[in-house]
Amino acid sequence: MSMPENSRHWGRRGFIGGLGAGTAGLIAGAVGSAAPAAAATPGAVAWNAFYVDATPGVTDVQVQAALDAARAAKGGQVSIGPGQVTLTKYLRIYANTRLTLSPGTVVTRSGANLKFMLMNGTQLGGGDAHDDQIAGYEGYGNIIVEGGVWDVAGPLATDPTLGYNGLQFVHARNITVQDLEVRNVTNWHAIKFQGVSNGTVRNCRFIGYRPADPAVPVTDPKNPPRRNISEAISLDLCWTGTAPGTNNTLIGVADNTSCADIRILDNHCDAAPWEPGSGYPVFTGSHSGALGAWQQRVEISGNTVLNTTNMGIYPLGSNQLVITNNRLHGCFGGIRVIFDGSNAVQPQPHPVWDFVVSGNTVDATTDERGIDIVGGGTDTSQTPAVPATAARAVITGNLVDGAKREGIHVFGAPDALITGNLVANVTVSPNSGVAGNGISVQNSTGANVTGNTVRHCDGYGVVVFESPAGASANGLITANSVSGTKLTPISVPATAVNVVSTGNLTF
Repeated sequence: MSMPENSRHWGRRGFIGGLGAGTAGLIAGAVGSAAPAAAATPGAVAWNAFYVDATPGVTDVQVQAALDAARAAKGGQVSIGPGQVTLTKYLRIYANTRLTLSPGTVVTRSGANLKFMLMNGTQLGGGDAHDDQIAGYEGYGNIIVEGGVWDVAGPLATDPTLGYNGLQFVHARNITVQDLEVRNVTNWHAIKFQGVSNGTVRNCRFIGYRPADPAVPVTDPKNPPRRNISEAISLDLCWTGTAPGTNNTLIGVADNTSCADIRILDNHCDAAPWEPGSGYPVFTGSHSGALGAWQQRVEISGNTVLNTTNMGIYPLGSNQLVITNNRLHGCFGGIRVIFDGSNAVQPQPHPVWDFVVSGNTVDATTDERGIDIVGGGTDTSQTPAVPATAARAVITGNLVDGAKREGIHVFGAPDALITGNLVANVTVSPNSGVAGNGISVQNSTGANVTGNTVRHCDGYGVVVFESPAGASANGLITANSVSGTKLTPISVPATAVNVVSTGNLTF
């Protein structure tokens, strides 16, 4: 937040002192405000504090009044005391605002027509001509939302196109979401960054993604009532909808503004203990794209991800990724970094490059690979066309134990560096039937597989696949320790050109 340090501290002291002294205006359900701090330096903005007592139970009316008061004051901190907040309309938060909920505050969505709990502005078509024209990163930013429980209270899933969201931020700079919990999302996301620069989500909990309503028959297996691609934390572009006349950008114009400089740190994602089968499909990632619009410079670190029904971490069309020190347990699959392939708004693929996957622990996947780097296809947006690769990947120091299909797999990943990993107990995929290989290199020129330890696999220990011949040329497989494999410990086809396998220990 761009506020003077002493003003920010004053705001907190003034808020607490006002409560202790029984300051006028701090009555049940009302908005109270402390006097603004004196500006620390000439021209600095004073810090304003606003308080809503939620002890008797309040609605969006009182909270929105406080957010509007902060907007009128050109910024401030809105604090919500312990109690229940019921939303019948989504909350609109504006620039230079810190929204703080106490640990005892629970915000609950109410009403079938309310699809979002909080956004940074007015939804497109909601009657605010200014907000409808926001582009780039020029929307309402410098925002912190923290604390409390946000209960989306979504119904059981009945239609893959019908969802209920938590918090969404669009076309903005400097967004922080921290120290809160989001529960019971249906089909969409707990937190969505859409065209956000310098965004952080840290120390949050994401519990429960509503399962399908058993009363709804599955008529199309490809589109079941419960959507299986949604992320708890979603990174997205400001793009148009797939149907004529629709717009997927909730605030402002659809100009393909992407997310950049994003940090996703120290969060926890799991199914709800009160509802079986409520694991999120994906903890964080993205599932849409457009030519020339990549998510840029994303750090995903220190998170605990449990029981996802798709890959736990699944970034698509994202460059300069750092995925480190995460723990994934009991997920369908572990970590997948993938180029942006064909879809309705992205008719041609484009590559991803420059990423690090290190220090992660992936164990007990239920059907998929532990770590999967996927390139391939052709980027026809360039002349001449080039392979749409996943280039310059560093995969180092990870522990993969109990994966299905393959422990570590790279495909269409030139110059991949796979070093210092421990892969153990890889078994056959229950659905695909693919043999459980430890480390697999496929159609990846210049790959370097060095210093890994592979133990107890149903398939090969380290294997090179290629089609056509020569697609995995100029590779190095050295100083690996491999034991307990049912197939050849290290396998390199005769068609692989200049792939050197030397100095490995097999037993």
